Amino acid sequence: MAPNPNGGCAEQMGRNMTDCDYGFLKDTKFCIMDRDPVFTKVFRSTLKDAGVQPVQLPPKSPNLNAYMERFIGTVRRELPPDFVPQSEDHLRWAVQEHLAYYNQERNHQGLDGHVIPFPKQNNEQNKGRVVKTSRLGNRLNYYFRAAV
Repeated sequence: MAPNPNGGCAEQMGRNMTDCDYGFLKDTKFCIMDRDPVFTKVFRSTLKDAGVQPVQLPPKSPNLNAYMERFIGTVRRELPPDFVPQSEDHLRWAVQEHLAYYNQERNHQGLDGHVIPFPKQNNEQNKGRVVKTSRLGNRLNYYFRAAV
C-alpha cells in the first residue's frame, strides 16, 4: 500500500480486491470497513459493482472489531520477526499454518490452561514416544504422544 493513501489509491485497491481472477473479495458478500476517509464513495461503488456489499462500522465504536484486532496481533507476534511474505499466496499460506496451529495444536490459556479447541487427534494417551511437529520453520512447535 502507498505510504500516504488517498481516494485514488483506494479506488485502485478496490479494483484489485474485486478482480474476477485474483481478487480476494471475488466470492465475498460483505466487506467491513472503518470510517477512514480513504474509503470514498467511488471505492464503495466499486465494491457494489462487483457484488460486494460494503459495511461501514458505526462512528465511535472502537471495540466492534476487537476480536479481529486481537487475532491480527497474535499472528504478528507469533510469526517470526524476519518473516517477509514474498506474495499474497505466501502470506495466505503462513496465516493458514498459524490457524491450524492455533486451533488444532496450541493449548489455550483461557480454556483451563490446557484445552485445545479442535484437536486433530486424541491427546489423552500416557504411553508412546513424544513426537514433535513444527510449522513455519520451527517457529510454532507442537508435541504429542505417538500411538503405541
